Amino acid sequence: MAKEKHSGWVANLSNGETAFESAQVPGERTPWGKLNERCAEEGLWVTQIQLQIEGKTWVGISNADGYCWFRDVSVDGLMSGVQNRREHAGIGSVIGNVVYCTVIDSNLQSKQSTRPLASMRAHCVLKPAGKLASFDEFKDAQLKDVVAGKHPLFENNESN
Repeated sequence: MAKEKHSGWVANLSNGETAFESAQVPGERTPWGKLNERCAEEGLWVTQIQLQIEGKTWVGISNADGYCWFRDVSVDGLMSGVQNRREHAGIGSVIGNVVYCTVIDSNLQSKQSTRPLASMRAHCVLKPAGKLASFDEFKDAQLKDVVAGKHPLFENNESN
């Protein structure tokens, strides 16, 4: 029997642990909400995020100030009266006061946008203030990734 691939977010934590999205328990916080709460209680933060769906992986920006997971909802057919509600999973990488978002639709197509941190703060796990990189450190880390040919900026890779 083939092993089923993980579907959902994957978060690397500052203590070296990797957390995986689990099933939502009715009446409880989302798995991301629980992780956010745990990070606050234990002084942890997310060091990288990925979103895995149907064997594909989208990776957040390296060395960000924080990361988030969220669901966007779209509704079609408001004028016709036949409404079709869809939820799309998304991840975001926080740099300064901007969240660089990738949202995956039902056809596994990614849409990218930026949003103000203020509008996304409830969904974000941020590094403690003393751990935030300066812009120059962030820029240098990104440049090293580009030169090494492994820049993960919203890349979409087949996972093994």
